[in-house]
Amino acid sequence: MFKSLGKWAVIANPHKGNWIKNRQWGKIECYLKEKQIDFQVFFTEYAGHPRVIAKNLVEQGYKNILVVGGDGTLNEVVNGIFSVNGVDSTQINIAVIPKGTGNDWARFWNIKGNSKKIIEALEKGYLETIDVGRMILDDQSVYYFLNAFGGGFDAKVLKLANKLKNAFVGNGLVYSLALIISVFVHRSQKMKMTTDTQSEETEFFTFCVGNGPFSGGGIKQNVEASPCDGLLDVFALRKMTIQQLVSAFFLLYQQKINTHSKVFLDKTRKIIIESEDLLVEMDGLLVPKSNKYTIEILPSSLHFFVPKF
Repeated sequence: MFKSLGKWAVIANPHKGNWIKNRQWGKIECYLKEKQIDFQVFFTEYAGHPRVIAKNLVEQGYKNILVVGGDGTLNEVVNGIFSVNGVDSTQINIAVIPKGTGNDWARFWNIKGNSKKIIEALEKGYLETIDVGRMILDDQSVYYFLNAFGGGFDAKVLKLANKLKNAFVGNGLVYSLALIISVFVHRSQKMKMTTDTQSEETEFFTFCVGNGPFSGGGIKQNVEASPCDGLLDVFALRKMTIQQLVSAFFLLYQQKINTHSKVFLDKTRKIIIESEDLLVEMDGLLVPKSNKYTIEILPSSLHFFVPKF
């Protein structure tokens, strides 16, 4: 079915040129040609470029976009699609060969293995109608996300991890080290959260609004989240003592965080988060600061091609 959908635009993030040196793209290209898939590749050259490429492709009439990259590249592609005036996003199909650090979106769909196996699985796969999250800042600028939107400790870890990536630590250890350091430097922050059914103003340590369940490279914060149910899953932890924080980490890695005494949970179509100088991220990308974030779900607004292994 993958091939029968027609021509695919491939947006590939070369990750500082390493793909070309390692001939990784050459292998992917060969596998696509072996399956007689009609495609044209577009390499990204800078941060924000995937968004520009995706916008141009949709304006040119492309309906199928295969992303070779991670959660951040996927996020930018989705933002490019939705930035096209008058676009009917339900006519756009996206797929992914995960080549990022976290790959949390791909993890939900169990997309793993080498590129050859994924391309073979794509050929046997199927289209799934998915929800997309939309975030509006207080200056009315609009952003979209596929997987998750988080803030507080969640975003602090990401910001520090980005700083460490080009320092002395390999990518495999970056997030773990950033997480450990952030535990000692992060402080809970006063926020007001308003969902469809409840409102609470208190000091929160961290929060994650999930379309998908995974974030942070495999951490399941939103245990029951699904990108196909028309709802956002809200997870937050209120201010904690050291003992409660340690307990939270144990429960988080056991996927039992929903049982913690300081947890705030909800399922909602819309949530408003208000706070001053709040650091937030979506799909692993830091977002401009705002005093108010309005997050809502756009049900059944895009098609995702799911490989069948």
